[in-house]
Amino acid sequence: MNFFYPIIRWIFFIPTSILGGWVFYSILIFINQHKYFVIDISDNVFIAFSCAFLSGVVTILIGVFLAPQYRKQVIIGYLIVTGLGALSMIFLDTYLKYSAMTNFEYAAQVMGIFGMGWLLYNNEISKSQENSTD
Repeated sequence: MNFFYPIIRWIFFIPTSILGGWVFYSILIFINQHKYFVIDISDNVFIAFSCAFLSGVVTILIGVFLAPQYRKQVIIGYLIVTGLGALSMIFLDTYLKYSAMTNFEYAAQVMGIFGMGWLLYNNEISKSQENSTD
């Protein structure tokens, strides 16, 4: 049974993490549509950017929370997949199919994932350096 536990955890890891980021984004957009936010900018560009950015942050945080023993692998995996997704959007011209606002939100989500990934990875590196000097 100990062999199947990590496999089951990884099977549920990716969908749960992505779904968590999507749910967080949906909740933030719902709250914004009901005017609970104090800041209201025309066309809600700031709100859309911040919601997409925070959903990227939450996506990688949920992934790290679900697999705490594999933090570095989760971070590197998300950064690679996100980087490949961004490159495919650029080189395959899929960004032309969507509106500028959708592309803007996707770019904000990518920045959230990369920013939080960089922060968490640096934290893991500093932890490993502290443990090696002890």
